Amino acid sequence: LLKYLNAKKDWYIDIPAGTLHAIGKGVLIYNISRNADCTYRLYDYDRIDPKSGKHRPLHAQKVIDNVNTPDNTVGFVWFEPTLEQGCQVTRYWDEPGLYTLLRLKVQGEGRYEQERFSFYTVYEGAGTLNGHPLKKGDTVLVPHGYGPCVLKGDLDIFVASYRDIV
Repeated sequence: LLKYLNAKKDWYIDIPAGTLHAIGKGVLIYNISRNADCTYRLYDYDRIDPKSGKHRPLHAQKVIDNVNTPDNTVGFVWFEPTLEQGCQVTRYWDEPGLYTLLRLKVQGEGRYEQERFSFYTVYEGAGTLNGHPLKKGDTVLVPHGYGPCVLKGDLDIFVASYRDIV
């Protein structure tokens, strides 16, 4: 019903809603989710809620009622990057009505343009986006129709977006 997967650096995995999962030490997660406040916990590593000072609640029956079984997820997938206008671009996911996720790596200068709004999150490095400074941990909203983004510096960026079902 469940499976254990070893993480692979720079590989990608999609974890659909309803998939029982745990994230191991040293794993980077870029969480893209719908606006919902619903998390069912089967186990929580005995963590304490900082607000209440108590263990966070578990929801075993709700997990059983809602988890996808068997786990038919594909696992980690390698996507070959391409070089486009000075950016190394890795396209991970683009599903209308769900999400779009890609990764840009720039050393020096690169350009990237997407018609839709996008969130640019700097995973590593520092530089600028159209002259605005960026550093590790920053997230910038680039509005719909903004035009070309000129990226300068040594940057490793995740770009998340959404597009409607046509």
